[in-house]
Amino acid sequence: MGVTVGGCSRTDDAVVSAPSDVAADSEAPTTASVSGLPDITFDPCAAIDDATLVRFGFDPATRFAENSSIGIRELETCTVDGYDRSLNVIAQNRPWEELPPTLSGPTEPIDVNGREAIHATDAMGTPSCTVLMRTDFGAVIIDVAIYRQPDSPADLNACDGIMQIAETVEPLIDS
Repeated sequence: MGVTVGGCSRTDDAVVSAPSDVAADSEAPTTASVSGLPDITFDPCAAIDDATLVRFGFDPATRFAENSSIGIRELETCTVDGYDRSLNVIAQNRPWEELPPTLSGPTEPIDVNGREAIHATDAMGTPSCTVLMRTDFGAVIIDVAIYRQPDSPADLNACDGIMQIAETVEPLIDS
């Protein structure tokens, strides 16, 4: 998935925090398309509120937003750290049909709240767990990566809770 992902590694450098009073129902800014691909109409850092991040064990103060382009494709990325894992939520306008061949590791088709999706393990590095959800502009990708701490549970798994995160984020995509 290297072509699809940007800014997905954990950083401890300058972190830009999104405002904590961002309303989940606020209209997401539209990212202008580079080359005729659909505009990205979902800003993950603005759409996902602090309470949701805390509920899933992530620290809103570490929220880092990045808007980037890889060739003709665009990415809106939101990275948030927890104690021993990080969350990347990526909105990208690569056509859905092009995504499955780019994934490494095992994948399976799933649905998230009725939305077509793919579940993949270790698609963005080891250990990680990823859910890709089809959108009108391409996909929203939820990725959880593990950063083991000395006192992390031995059975800590990147996929723990990822479906609940995806089910919580999915209704925000089209709002």
